Amino acid sequence: MAEGPSPKGGACDAQPGNAFVRRPSEKGAVLAKFDPAQYVREVRQEVGRVTWPSRKETLITTGLVLALSALAAVFFLVVDQIIAFAMRWLFGVGA
Repeated sequence: MAEGPSPKGGACDAQPGNAFVRRPSEKGAVLAKFDPAQYVREVRQEVGRVTWPSRKETLITTGLVLALSALAAVFFLVVDQIIAFAMRWLFGVGA
């Protein structure tokens, strides 16, 4: 719900589908009051619009993440060993 600010400069408009209700304060400024029931209705509605991945897509993506993480770990292990070897050879330091 990116409707933007109202013409009077407030960020929340009292419209259907908006969990915030505008109410005047003691000093005349307009404050936003949170409506938890409306918020829950909006969240449920939004969750219904989500395109969830299939089990197969989730497993493939998880496998790729694990494989690439392992590949990155091996890469950095090799680079670290090369740098450690170079430091020992150049400076005679390091275990």
